[in-house]
Amino acid sequence: MNRRLWPSPQTDKRLGDPLHVVRQSGRPTPSMRPHSPFPSPSPEIPDRSSGEPEGPSLRVEGHLDPLNRTAITGTLTDRAAPGASVRIFLRIGDHTVAETQTRNGSLDGRQVPPGDNFRLSLTSPHVRRRLSRAMTNMLALQPKVDAYLRCQLTDGETIDLVLFEDDEIASGWGQLGFDRRDGRDLFSATPNIPETRSTPKVEIICFYLPQFHPIKENDLWWGPGFTEWTNVARMQKQFPSHNAPWLPADLGFYDLRLTETRRSQAELAKQYGITGFCYYVYWFQGRRLLERPLQLMLEDGEPDMPFCICWANENWSRRWDGSDADLLIGQHHSIDADKRYIDDMAPLLADERYIRVNGKLLILIYRPALIPSRAQLFDHWRQRAYERGLGELLICNVMTFGEYDPAPLGCDAAVEFPPHTAFANELPREAIEAPESYKGTAYDYADVVRSALGRSFAYNYFPGVMPRWDNTPRKGPKGNVFVNSSPDLFEIWLRDACRRALTQPYDRKLVFINSWNEWAEGAHLEPDSIHGRAYLDAVRRVASGTSPLTNFLRNPDAINLLSREELERALRQSLFFNETLGSFIQSTPAGTAKNRRLQPGLPDELEKATSIEGSMLIIDAINHSASPKVAVSQSTQLIVKGVSFVSSDFAARHGRTGILLLRSTTSDTGAHHFVDSWQARADIASEFAGASTDNFFGFECRCDLNDVPLGRYKIHLLEFCENGPCLLASDHIVDIVR
Repeated sequence: MNRRLWPSPQTDKRLGDPLHVVRQSGRPTPSMRPHSPFPSPSPEIPDRSSGEPEGPSLRVEGHLDPLNRTAITGTLTDRAAPGASVRIFLRIGDHTVAETQTRNGSLDGRQVPPGDNFRLSLTSPHVRRRLSRAMTNMLALQPKVDAYLRCQLTDGETIDLVLFEDDEIASGWGQLGFDRRDGRDLFSATPNIPETRSTPKVEIICFYLPQFHPIKENDLWWGPGFTEWTNVARMQKQFPSHNAPWLPADLGFYDLRLTETRRSQAELAKQYGITGFCYYVYWFQGRRLLERPLQLMLEDGEPDMPFCICWANENWSRRWDGSDADLLIGQHHSIDADKRYIDDMAPLLADERYIRVNGKLLILIYRPALIPSRAQLFDHWRQRAYERGLGELLICNVMTFGEYDPAPLGCDAAVEFPPHTAFANELPREAIEAPESYKGTAYDYADVVRSALGRSFAYNYFPGVMPRWDNTPRKGPKGNVFVNSSPDLFEIWLRDACRRALTQPYDRKLVFINSWNEWAEGAHLEPDSIHGRAYLDAVRRVASGTSPLTNFLRNPDAINLLSREELERALRQSLFFNETLGSFIQSTPAGTAKNRRLQPGLPDELEKATSIEGSMLIIDAINHSASPKVAVSQSTQLIVKGVSFVSSDFAARHGRTGILLLRSTTSDTGAHHFVDSWQARADIASEFAGASTDNFFGFECRCDLNDVPLGRYKIHLLEFCENGPCLLASDHIVDIVR
């Protein structure tokens, strides 16, 4: 990696000498010079060739990597104290917006490039907001804005180093992802685009677990200080593709007794388009558990967010599944005892934040089938609510254990609740390379999404989705896992659920997510150590009506700042969403690609094929999974959907033709297989309507695998262009299994 050097004994540059902006790898490299944001005389810089001692301007040395919108990285050393740490502040004019310090090895658990000793992250929302705000404030006062690093040395001396020269031509601000004209963040999660809606807004409600604080019962049953964090902290990876373990990120190992924790949760949820929480209530004929967060919510008003409640009316057992085995506290339902529920919940139901639908209080029951004399009990609840001045009730059953239809349960509507409402195939153990130690079951999350999209019921219901599901934190090697889950697939499912919510006869169109914080079941939206805020980003895009590519298409200034990797990632995500929006993984409609048998050997044209710089193959789905590694049964078909990008210097033929290659990585004979039939994708043409389509082409290939040997294959594409065949490579892996 080439870097712009700060002064060192090996170079004749001085800190007082401005370094010109140079081009490197298609991007400018920042210039560096000592800087003070306040007018002052230029310091005297001695001539090093004269042998005079070096002045204070030469005290630091190092290099700075090319700027990007992710982080500022480089090396800085205090020559007077080489082993000492230097504090580094990113300053915009008079404003400090971020800080870090020099270290060796890794920074806060995040690796820096070899040779670097500091990393100043620019990705967090609050840093980008402060950057934009500081830049905007300074632009209001002067036409140019100084961006520099203030280096604070151990003896208190400070040295300021300019990041770049601010002028209309220099692209320093662009490299950081900001429009220098108005300080706008070109990659903001909430772009300044007026929102227009022709349909009612869908509101997103998340189930909320109040488990994250110690109680005396858990201390007795599980040990002192037990909370769900105990399970999460001991989670282990069970098989190679198991996406685990995870730990909480932004909010940490929180305690729900703290007002600050509950306030932070609500602020984060609102930021990403979530309307409210549905709190589980653990009520055992008058005895309550884990009630503290709800009581505190009434007392201190935090979180200030709409909410409703769901009575978790199962037994409390050691098996975590509501069964009678290893019973800790049982639900002893009776009409007389259960009548008290509505009175005990009255303070919550009377709160102004409580969610009403069609003017009625929304009450969920996890398993109403367990309640005897339900019709009589619910009539009593309605009467008591009326007598207490609470109003009418909308009683909903959660769709669990095959009990879906609300009518036989005496309820008004149902709430979808995956994984209970999920349909998925059990994956063969060899498909996930499961060791003998893993005794659980793995399911395909893509199957769940495929079965859920477009699904409807003959009764009133509120759609529900889950971001992922994995209860190995609780059950260890006996836990069940939904593999192949991803923010991409979750977003597709959530978009479809929002469309289905619009068909329901209610004034508020609600979609439920399981859940906000079910950390020990892997069904959490809160940021974690694996995905960060990726699932929340998916919720925000759905709630705001945007897709991953929306910002880029609406911000031409931004798309030119993306690296090839960033552009490819954004395109792949957007194409994957658009391909599935209307009929994701439904039965193949008429006119789509026909199945073809893969043929052994290689096409003759491959010998003349060349790889063209700037061309690429983007595969957005293999058998409806966004994962780069997919296992496909030999008895089924292979479906590959993607986009080919061909350099404009290697013009594509009119009509576009190509051959899909499966290149074996395991066969001793070196046999490869290919299919020479593909179908153009209308969704790709629609996505890029109005743009030049000469350089890209969306395709779909379907083929049978009956005659293909078991093994591992890489996917490539041979496309025929005006100048000859072009070979586009891919890193995607297909494991063909029995």
